[in-house]
Amino acid sequence: VYYSPRLATERARVAELVKKGEVVADLFAGIGPFSITIAKRASPSAVYAVDINPAAIDYLKRNIKLNHVTGVVPMLGDIRNVAGKLPKADRLIMNLPHSAFDFLQVALGMARPGATVHFYDIIEPDKRAVRKEELASVVAREGRKPSAITCRLVRGYSTFESHFVFDITLD
Repeated sequence: VYYSPRLATERARVAELVKKGEVVADLFAGIGPFSITIAKRASPSAVYAVDINPAAIDYLKRNIKLNHVTGVVPMLGDIRNVAGKLPKADRLIMNLPHSAFDFLQVALGMARPGATVHFYDIIEPDKRAVRKEELASVVAREGRKPSAITCRLVRGYSTFESHFVFDITLD
């Protein structure tokens, strides 16, 4: 399983954005750092924490108990197969930086009108505008309209690449 304490500030930022009663879907939840932070700091109606790795789900279940949180629903499976079993979400977290783009179509199908998708990517800083156009293109191809796509630096990653989040707000 993977966990990075370096993303604590980003997890707190997203948790601050969650409004009372929101349905949150954490598409690649791992051991649950986003899901648990949101459950502890916000008042969502539910956080659906999905991961394909059985070991990660086992640790997620332990973390839920250790952190005394409620409202986090661990789900083992590939999000492509699980998406249809979940309610539409108000907020979706796509923290799988090297592969999230391959799952954007699935996430858009899970999103309610007005939803926000937090899409994480590791790219060269000068590629941000291109990635933003690619995201807008996929959103349009899925018959959705973004009211905003913003990009912010999460952290450095290597000499040439950085970790960014694109917050996509849908109409």
